[in-house]
Amino acid sequence: MKKYISLLLALFTISAAAQNLTRSITDGETTIQYSSIADAENKLIEHINNIDSYSSFPSKLFSELVVNDERCFTYNFERLIESARDVTVRPLRVVASDDGNLRLYTWDVDGGTMSCYSGIASFRNSNGISSYTSVNDDYWDIESDDESQNYANMACGVFEIKTIRLSNDTPVYAVFTHSSGSSIMHMTVVAAYEITESGIEQYNLFRDNGKETNSVLFYRNPSGSFPIDIILTDEELIIPETMEGDNPFGGDRITGRILHYRFNGEVFEHTGISYPDGLYKDLCNFQHNIIISYQDPWIFRIDKMPDGSYRYASWKNKKDTDVPNIVVNGGTYTSTFLDDTDRNAKEEKYTFRNHSYTYEVSWIAEYYTYIHSFKVVVKRDNEVLLTITDDKE
Repeated sequence: MKKYISLLLALFTISAAAQNLTRSITDGETTIQYSSIADAENKLIEHINNIDSYSSFPSKLFSELVVNDERCFTYNFERLIESARDVTVRPLRVVASDDGNLRLYTWDVDGGTMSCYSGIASFRNSNGISSYTSVNDDYWDIESDDESQNYANMACGVFEIKTIRLSNDTPVYAVFTHSSGSSIMHMTVVAAYEITESGIEQYNLFRDNGKETNSVLFYRNPSGSFPIDIILTDEELIIPETMEGDNPFGGDRITGRILHYRFNGEVFEHTGISYPDGLYKDLCNFQHNIIISYQDPWIFRIDKMPDGSYRYASWKNKKDTDVPNIVVNGGTYTSTFLDDTDRNAKEEKYTFRNHSYTYEVSWIAEYYTYIHSFKVVVKRDNEVLLTITDDKE
């Protein structure tokens, strides 16, 4: 009898332990029970596969899992990330700091050309692991007094975390995020934080003209090509310079110059402006670039100068690192709106005169951004010597 009772007690203990190991998550309609994070991941994938909908990523279920189960803090979710690619506008990303104390999640199921990221922020301090989500917020207020909202917001659109060590070896986390307001309005932000006993706090890592801030940004109209985004190393910060553009519905205009900051052990201090690597040195004095057009074997470049005038430079069978064949200063600009106002189309023309020679560079710009019908006309007096066109621009 004693053996029988002991067996029953053992079975009861095992059953109770198994029940304690089983957890559940719910979005109000679906409830998932799981025994491990791998088990939960499998069931989330099954949930995705069983729903016949493009936007079938289980945002609330996933948020409930990460926020309420600390075991997620060291789990990579590789299979869920792969499964979510076909059911999100912008895929699920999990980004962690190199010391493992900050872990951010983001995805987008509702956005289009305007991004609409969700985010989860998890961090570890002396009090343990804490996680916060933006999924349940009806509206995001970046100035909210609710710390949980601010924690979650830092994860929305994250794609990189760079750990910067201060002179006293304190880690500061530079969080890179991307967002878009439209196809012609993109922004990269780098925001700095430190983990303290009370949570996550902003850290003023950047200084410009004596003013310190915890973030820098690159807000631009991406229709013009530029080879770099924000670059941050242990010693230097590089940001493409921008200026207000002429498109009221688009991001700022990229000038073609670069802002430089150096790290002094406490902050990245703004140290100056540079010009594109390799550009012929005598051309490195413009205010902002207007256009660069490659029409083999020609290269054409127009810049706006600090005095408000325009400069023309062209190369033939050369690179723009070489001495230009022709440089003409003092150019003028005119624009003419075309009849098709639905496209907001206009012809833009820059005219440069060098003694008896005239150089006319023109193109058609639609919707402030789309450029085509590029043309260069070279005249001597009134005689046309050369015409170069490219309708594929």
